[in-house]
Parts: sequence; C-alpha cells; structure tokens
Amino acid sequence: FNIYKIQKFGFALSVIGGILFLASSRLNIQEVDVNFVALSVFVPMSIHMTGHALVVPMLLRNALENYRKVNGAAGAIFGAVYTMMSAVSSFVISIFHSDAINTYAYLFAGLMLISIVLFYKSMQWKEEQKRNIFSEHEADLPLASDGV
Repeated sequence: FNIYKIQKFGFALSVIGGILFLASSRLNIQEVDVNFVALSVFVPMSIHMTGHALVVPMLLRNALENYRKVNGAAGAIFGAVYTMMSAVSSFVISIFHSDAINTYAYLFAGLMLISIVLFYKSMQWKEEQKRNIFSEHEADLPLASDGV
C-alpha cells in the first residue's frame, strides 16, 4: 500500500463525514424520529473517525521520520500538541454550547477547512523537499564537461 494513497483516502473519508454531518445538521424536519437523529450524527461521525484513524498515524510516522534519534521526545511533543488541540476544540464547543447540533457542525466545518488547507500545504512542502533533495544530489554529481 502506498502511504500517500492511504492518507488521501483517509482524508477524503474525513471530509465526506464532515460534509454529511454538516448537511444532516441543516435538515429542518419537524417531529423527527429519535433513531433518525441518532443516525444523522452517528453515521457521519463514524465515517469521519474512520478517515481520521487512517490519517493521523501516517502523519505522525511521516512527521517523526527525521527525528529518529529523539523519537520518544518528538512523539511526546506531537502527543501534547494533539491533546492541546483537542482540548481547545472541546473548550470552543463548550463556549458555543446550545441545544441544536448546528453549532457543533459549524465548528466541525471550520476545523475541516483548516485541515484541508494544512493537508495541501503539507503535500506541497513534501514535494518541495523532494525537489530540493534531487537538486542537491544533481549539484554533487560531476558534469560531463569535467572530463569524467
């Protein structure tokens, strides 16, 4: 399996789950069955969490790739940042708490947009790193005009 394909697939699942959640929160149906409401939250969140479970371990693996000597410390720092981001998200949810699910869906959509931007920026950064590595190796190679 290609790691980048798994990341993209997981990210797509996460985005699809978020969009479904946002769409289901916008349904304004009167006298809705409790089971329908539960499923309209559970199914999109399950799709999102499946994508999330595919993406996060791969991202951490790639992020820690250059820190093999201090893998434990780097993993602890990433874990702390991840926990802080979760805590801030929970705090924002508690500030805007209401009886409707819409507020949570809007927050989720905002976080999803931020994730999309960061995902594509990280992919661009990775490609740029590859180009720089190849250009450095080309600079080290002798030229045909050097008499080799």
